[in-house]
Amino acid sequence: MAVLGAGSVFLSFFLFDKFLAEGNLVRLLGSILFACVFLSFFVLQVFFTKSRIRIAVLSLIQVLAPLLFFFERIFPSPSIPLLVGIVVFFIFLLAAAGRGRQDIAGSLTIRFFQVAKGIMSRAVAGLLIAFSFQFYLTYFVWGGANESFSRQLVNQTLTASEPIVKIVIAEVSFDDTVDEFFLDIAEKQLRKIKIGSGGEEAAIDFDRLLPAEQEKITGEISLALHTQAEKIFGPLNADGKMNAEIFRIIKDYVDGIPPATKSVFSVVLAVLFFFSARGIAFLLYWLPELIAFLMFKLFMVTGFAYVGLESRSREFIMLS
Repeated sequence: MAVLGAGSVFLSFFLFDKFLAEGNLVRLLGSILFACVFLSFFVLQVFFTKSRIRIAVLSLIQVLAPLLFFFERIFPSPSIPLLVGIVVFFIFLLAAAGRGRQDIAGSLTIRFFQVAKGIMSRAVAGLLIAFSFQFYLTYFVWGGANESFSRQLVNQTLTASEPIVKIVIAEVSFDDTVDEFFLDIAEKQLRKIKIGSGGEEAAIDFDRLLPAEQEKITGEISLALHTQAEKIFGPLNADGKMNAEIFRIIKDYVDGIPPATKSVFSVVLAVLFFFSARGIAFLLYWLPELIAFLMFKLFMVTGFAYVGLESRSREFIMLS
């Protein structure tokens, strides 16, 4: 189990690195899957290993496995943040194992999911901290991340925000060109209001105007919006896609940040990455717990392990 766990966590870090470099969601899903496999084996280790020293040795083997992938980052010049991330990962695994053994020793019966829950919360925290260090180093220190991932992240964020934009502003798409984007906003807003003054009778319904008049008014307002946006964000390519222009604006802004401020900014992003991933991971605890439980029952059925009684009341696990 220790060897399989080490292999799983190695593949998890490997695929996560590929995801950061390529922005391929399939790589991310693979990384999550192997992380779940690793956590499942780790939970079983806590159940089947009574010696704290053995658990520490097995955990050490597993946290050192990802370093094989980062070998060139350790020798000849070790990356201190990388080593710190691995050490923190190891400490959290020890804390998770200690909590698990404590829950098992304090219960009269083996309550698998109750024990696994205590193990998972600490083990996942340690794993995500290590991933956060990898995210920070890849993006802000090593420069190994591909720009396509950042572009894809911005595009997906803009796409996800489109329903809100449609409610608040108008039905627009960030895949449109800059001209089309502002024209859509101008047209949709004009259709919602009356043009003119002097009361309702003097107002003009935009839908009743001739096509040439609609085009003229829409073009004037679109040009005004474009001009106002350029005053704030700088020149915009009228024929470029809106999402590409937004990405360029963000990239230019980040590149213009002073090095000291950028360092603080990068750390803040890594912290935000950790808390965001932790919130999402909480929804997936059931998967490694279920895998571990099914394997636990399989070991019981096949006779690899069994539950005995101590002092006629307390259950304990033995290996055949």
